[in-house]
Amino acid sequence: MDEILVCNNEIIPGDDILVEERASIDYSFVTGESEPVVKSKGDYIYAGGWQVGSSIKLVVQKETSQSYLTKFWNAKAFKEEKPHIKLVDQISRYFILVIIALAVGGALFWQFMDPANTWTVFTAVLIVDCPCAPALSIPFTVGSVMRVFGKNKFYLKNTDVVEKISLINSMVFDKTGTLTSTEKKDIEFIGVLSSTEKVLVAGLTSNSTHPLSKQINQTLYDPKNGLAEFDSFQEIAGEGLMGEFNGLEVQLGSASFIGEEDTSRNKASRVFVRIDERFKGYFELRTAYRKGLTHLIQKLSDKFKLSVLSGDNQSEEKTLGAFFPKTSKMYFNQSLEDKLKVLKKMQDGGQKVLMLGDGLNDASALMQSDIGIAVTEETSHFSPASDGILEAGALVKMNKFLSLGSTAKKIIIASFVLSFIYNVGGVTLALLGQLTPFVAAILMPLSSITIIVFTTIMVRLAANRLKLN
Repeated sequence: MDEILVCNNEIIPGDDILVEERASIDYSFVTGESEPVVKSKGDYIYAGGWQVGSSIKLVVQKETSQSYLTKFWNAKAFKEEKPHIKLVDQISRYFILVIIALAVGGALFWQFMDPANTWTVFTAVLIVDCPCAPALSIPFTVGSVMRVFGKNKFYLKNTDVVEKISLINSMVFDKTGTLTSTEKKDIEFIGVLSSTEKVLVAGLTSNSTHPLSKQINQTLYDPKNGLAEFDSFQEIAGEGLMGEFNGLEVQLGSASFIGEEDTSRNKASRVFVRIDERFKGYFELRTAYRKGLTHLIQKLSDKFKLSVLSGDNQSEEKTLGAFFPKTSKMYFNQSLEDKLKVLKKMQDGGQKVLMLGDGLNDASALMQSDIGIAVTEETSHFSPASDGILEAGALVKMNKFLSLGSTAKKIIIASFVLSFIYNVGGVTLALLGQLTPFVAAILMPLSSITIIVFTTIMVRLAANRLKLN
């Protein structure tokens, strides 16, 4: 077996066994989880994680080409395009045949009744029978909807996605990075810290790039007080921080690191503090769910079947139960294969599924779903293959996005009705020989302009009603 050395902020290339006593691995690229995972000697470490802290030695078990990470990219769901017959294709195939049949039929009729009108009727029917409904109403309606989405930080891969929104009857959510924020946590200090001690802790954490250190620093740092400059600083990966300031020793990290016992039974992250050999308390960092989630889930539950599909454990099941209705199904500890199985079972049962996820481990599931939306804190950052990208802050508008997508279909149908009235009237006059090709040529573009104006205004009105402007 080959042995490799992975330094700080280097990506782990293959599946390996840890040789060192401890390591801190950042799997945010794969799972969307911002907190590094602490590994102990002998633990199996999958490819795709970033080493956080001092360098570590690993014994290679599987090379990159055979690693678990590669399975994500080679998954069947990545290679299959989701079939979708466009509405415009369904209509146009019949529309053109009907036009030709009417033109030929009218020409034959007048050939026997009055041959002088044969070519006039034939030409007038072909000109006035405008295919503006399928040719213009769908792309202009869908294009207007996509522009509204884009203004609100929701970016779709193509126009087909808007057409499919009206078919959705089920929604599946990933938890970490989708329902929860990867950048924020609810932080509470249990204990007592004086203003001077807060400055010391802020100064100590400013030297670390660990996500928990950053969050504590953001909570305590006050520009008025500045940062304490430590005489010495040391960070022990997976354990904590320690430094000396004017003879005072400051320690921050796990309970064992500072010589205390953690009796907590909940799954919240705790960071303990010891200053000048005295235990001061601990920071408790709880998962922060996105603002407006309760209202969003309530609105969505009236229209869709809701489910949670997460790779995390069940520690947050009770909290999620407060957001979701009792009828919602929740799946935890789900691997790549497990997520695909759940989605396929739902689809085999006749459900049209929209899934929202963030990490690479959601990528194949997003591809398997009828519509897959990648939720990201920064739309410029990496996002797994999906039908669309949604900026995390716009998640609370998801109900409005789906409502506008469904309204788009109604607008298209309304434009078809307008076009139908025009075409029936125009064709009737043309078949009766009451419409010349010249007049038909004038009426045809006017009908097209009418459809364009109608669809654009209706989408704008619908967006204004939903406050998506």
